[in-house]
Amino acid sequence: MKPNDCAKLEIPVRPATIGAFLCLLGLCYQAHELGHHLFGAIVCGKAGTVDFSTYMAADGCARVPDLTTELFGPAISFAIAYGAALRLRRRASLFAFGCIFASYYHLRWVPPLMGGGDELDVARKLGFDNGWIIAALSFVTALPPMVIAWRAAAVRGRWWRVGLTYLLPLPFLLQVDALADRISGPGALIPALALVKAFNISASLLLADIILLIGFALMAARICWLHGGRVRGSTPDQV
Repeated sequence: MKPNDCAKLEIPVRPATIGAFLCLLGLCYQAHELGHHLFGAIVCGKAGTVDFSTYMAADGCARVPDLTTELFGPAISFAIAYGAALRLRRRASLFAFGCIFASYYHLRWVPPLMGGGDELDVARKLGFDNGWIIAALSFVTALPPMVIAWRAAAVRGRWWRVGLTYLLPLPFLLQVDALADRISGPGALIPALALVKAFNISASLLLADIILLIGFALMAARICWLHGGRVRGSTPDQV
């Protein structure tokens, strides 16, 4: 099937849709960080540390396991974006459309320009320190899912709807470190819960993930996530 043969998708811009997307974004972000953490525990032989926004390998982790662990997070984001894009090529799905952008893989070119990001960290450990080239490579590898999402969103106002979805993760990503501090860092809202840990994962972090999952389920309940973007009980003119 060619990309331009994919089913056309309605994209409602409503509070429930935006709320569900933001919860999905948080869950995808956690898949990235916890993927680092769990994979690192396997290949390094012991668990490192993780909070809502940051993972650190365990002390003494060998060079190759450390590099592969650092790349495992971006690999998860890549898998979410490309898996969702493949789904969207075959069937109109607001959930798949949302996952392409909630993976935030399309914005992984931003951290290298600011001197950070997993990809640039790995490149530096390998002796290559050019954030512009890493950013360009990240941007190019994110284009195929973007093209599929764009072609699927053949609705009125496609430019601003897709543009909004593209940019919506940015405020979250800019504030994620502050959010992490409030969840399990020094400024935790529930300090006692932040100190309770299993496998070096704080109970407050797990609670935050559960809240995100419940929030997504509740707000997505009114949206036809698997079959397009029509709100239950609405007509096409209302979305």
